[in-house]
Amino acid sequence: MRKKWLAWVLAVCICLAAAPTAFAAGGAVISVTPPETPPGIGETFTVNAEIKGNPGFSAVQFTLAYDDAVVECVSASTGAALRGALAATNPKASDGAIIAAASVSELTSDGVLASFTFKVVGSGSPDFSLEDSLLSDATGNAVAFTVEGVRTAETKPTETKPEETKPAETKPAETKPEEAEPAEPQPETPEPVEHKFRDTADHWAENWINTAVDKGFFQGYSDGTFRPGNQVTRGAFVTVLWRMAGRPQPTAQAPFTDTANLSAEFQSAIAWAWEKGYVGGRTATTFAPGDPVTRQAAMKILFLYSGGQSGQETLFTQIYDDTFTDSAAMVSWAKAPMYWAIYNELISGTTATTLGAGSVANRAQLAKILVNYTEKFGA
Repeated sequence: MRKKWLAWVLAVCICLAAAPTAFAAGGAVISVTPPETPPGIGETFTVNAEIKGNPGFSAVQFTLAYDDAVVECVSASTGAALRGALAATNPKASDGAIIAAASVSELTSDGVLASFTFKVVGSGSPDFSLEDSLLSDATGNAVAFTVEGVRTAETKPTETKPEETKPAETKPAETKPEEAEPAEPQPETPEPVEHKFRDTADHWAENWINTAVDKGFFQGYSDGTFRPGNQVTRGAFVTVLWRMAGRPQPTAQAPFTDTANLSAEFQSAIAWAWEKGYVGGRTATTFAPGDPVTRQAAMKILFLYSGGQSGQETLFTQIYDDTFTDSAAMVSWAKAPMYWAIYNELISGTTATTLGAGSVANRAQLAKILVNYTEKFGA
């Protein structure tokens, strides 16, 4: 029962993180109460976000944004209205102070959702706003609410620019041929799915495999197969990532003695990845290009390639830890990359409750992951 509940909370929180801002008229009211005049520089004050007229909800997320040149958020905590919910806070996110919470039972109380403590660091207005906000019921449907006390993302002042008056252009009249009456629309014939390889027809990853091949990340074999279940080696994964990056040439030679017999493409890819810090060697002079790459190792390399910065997924670390029964088996360096990939929907669990972080990645899995990455972040 606990696992089912945690899986539900995980689904709600992921949906909330990806959902658009919703400020529907009517329903509940979320009231935010900043002071009319902030205290002096160096002093602190509290801002509460309170819900009134609560019709009942099971999940909530919002970001209290502010001008960080004027104030900094020292702490954030949940209030009585979220008592019993599984909650996470991040007072120092890049876009503001974030609250996210979910509960298996409906929350119906009015009262404080969250309290934020701010320290004044500069002069001016903190310019508070409530953004990325959503209330949801147990079925995932949005609960209508309005916001009082601060502006929302949808009520930012817009700049009014004077209209430019352009001289009228005189163009010669165009003579168009008489258009024929359009024919009766004909039903469209769906395009047949292209089976690029004889061993990927109707495979679960066929579309991702086709896209990855079209983009030049992967190549098929000379016998007309893709071999989607084949393990991917360290050298091969780095080479695929190198192709995805546009085949950049390294400026230095890698110090590995066991890559000399590889193709020029593999050698360039490994040297590039080593130079960028995306991969290291097994030892100071060996890379072990033929060793299979695990799912967690592949996600670490991709995480570093993307910039190596964690984001909102850190809010859900405890939820992920509890949901995935094999999370404790991950090596310490793999947790941030794996949870970053889960949050950004680049990778999914091997089952609803397992990640299989230490299992070897195959060609089909990595084709899907890299196509998802490029669609979300670009190459």
